Amino acid sequence: MDIQNIQSMTLEELEKLSDDIALYLAKESPYDVETVMQNINVLEMTVALHHLFDMDSNRVIFDQEEQSLVHQILLGKQIHYTGPSEAGWALGEALAQSLVYTEGKTFVIINDHALSKGSTYESLVEIAKENPSLVIIMMDEQHSLLRHYSSIDAIIKSVRISKAYTSLKSDMKSVLNNPVSKPLLDSLTWIRDQVKETVLEPSIFTQFNINYHGPIDGQNMNECVRVLKLSEKFIGPYVIHTQTRLRNKKRRKLEFPNYKLDQTIPAYYKTYIEALDEYFVTNHKEDDLFILSDGLSVSEHLIHYSQFRPRQYFAVNSSTSALVDMAYGFAKEGKKVVLLISAFRVSQVMDRLRHHFDRENYKVLLVVYEAGLARHDRLLHSAVYDLASYLQLSDTPIFMPSTIGAMKTIIDHHFNQDGFTVLRIAQTIDNHEDAKDEPHIWKETLEINEKTEGIIISFGPAIHSFKKKITTNNLNIALIDAQILNQVDEELLQKIIDADVPTLVYNIEGEFDLLSYTIRQYLLSIQSNFPLIEMNLSGLTFEGSSKDIKTKNHLHIEDAITIIERK
Repeated sequence: MDIQNIQSMTLEELEKLSDDIALYLAKESPYDVETVMQNINVLEMTVALHHLFDMDSNRVIFDQEEQSLVHQILLGKQIHYTGPSEAGWALGEALAQSLVYTEGKTFVIINDHALSKGSTYESLVEIAKENPSLVIIMMDEQHSLLRHYSSIDAIIKSVRISKAYTSLKSDMKSVLNNPVSKPLLDSLTWIRDQVKETVLEPSIFTQFNINYHGPIDGQNMNECVRVLKLSEKFIGPYVIHTQTRLRNKKRRKLEFPNYKLDQTIPAYYKTYIEALDEYFVTNHKEDDLFILSDGLSVSEHLIHYSQFRPRQYFAVNSSTSALVDMAYGFAKEGKKVVLLISAFRVSQVMDRLRHHFDRENYKVLLVVYEAGLARHDRLLHSAVYDLASYLQLSDTPIFMPSTIGAMKTIIDHHFNQDGFTVLRIAQTIDNHEDAKDEPHIWKETLEINEKTEGIIISFGPAIHSFKKKITTNNLNIALIDAQILNQVDEELLQKIIDADVPTLVYNIEGEFDLLSYTIRQYLLSIQSNFPLIEMNLSGLTFEGSSKDIKTKNHLHIEDAITIIERK
């Protein structure tokens, strides 16, 4: 891709460049489909920015850093990102930069779900007060509570950014802006504003006295270039409302690998969310089951269940607290409830969860997705911090299944009894369907016997990796699957104590080692000095990918086995 002369390119050349970047992201980049699609949404707008503005004197800030890959390509950098940020946070950062750097403009690209965040409006208040040279590009993914526009609205608004309209408006101002014609100009301006307020609907930005244009077609390079040129004429903050529709790009045919993750994965593997979706469609067809999700992206939703039971599936993409309150309302009416909450948002609503559900007999299942470290070569989400939050819950079991089959068994068991249950599912894929049986507190995946030379206690997907490594190398190491992290299997723990061999607790699913904490509390209660080796994430700096973190801190499966053998 030739990006050296982007500022002198024609529209046709810009279109060709954007197609080349799209094909590169889809076929050659290491990022999953969801991340690629996020960058396709901002592709034309990002290319247009680089075409019109010198990036040495102007600044571009992305609210969702995963959408910055195109920007990095055009800067000639090696593409990477540090994981998703909280929607709306970039507005405050952009405001600060626009006040510090008085030369050039500051551009901030936000997604419309930021409009459901209180921090967004706090930033807009400050932006209206300071009146900076700031351009807010709002990508409309139909995630906000704003009204979505009809085709007639779009036609009218496309006229407002046309060259003929803007030239006419400028000419009229220059002709009429004199003492004699000023009353006429004021009358025409008032009529224009009334039309904008009634026919075109007042946007939320105009309430903050921020200039607004849109919606425009975010995949029309000509419109993107035109509206960005128009922004140069405005003093103060300016909003460009941009709609994105991949299907409108009929000439761009993207072909993704069959299962595009960070590495080539066979098609018969599933994510835990996909398996959960399939499971509820197939196994739970009753009318009294309600599923509530806080997912922001497609990969975080039960897509098929939402189509199968649209009146029993609710998605709230900003206020997780409101989602918990809705779940409480359904549960009080005797309904079965499944709450899907991302691990990096659990701590924000733990007080609410404890107040509504702890020590109650409501049938509520909290599914905490994206738990633990990210997949191979994906940079870390902040989802390793949820485990300490569960200390606030008293009798609630905290499950972490090692396979998709185990996950389904736990769900079946939950719905056969009353009470609140937490089910953590990892950011990984799986094709293992274990035979269904009653869920165990702990389970001997590889049994303790007279030849056992060491014991490893772990949970989650690490169990399968340990089992494969131990059996392949014919090691005399027993393996315990601690399916429940905050309860001790007293009988099995006593068996471990009696074996009197090196015992290691392996936890790389959270910064707080809830499993080791639970075991030590029990050992203290029975006044046992049994030595326990702990291997966990506590005290680490979470920089780089999950693989980098494990390598740097010697936390791989092989490292755990080496520790046991050396003892």
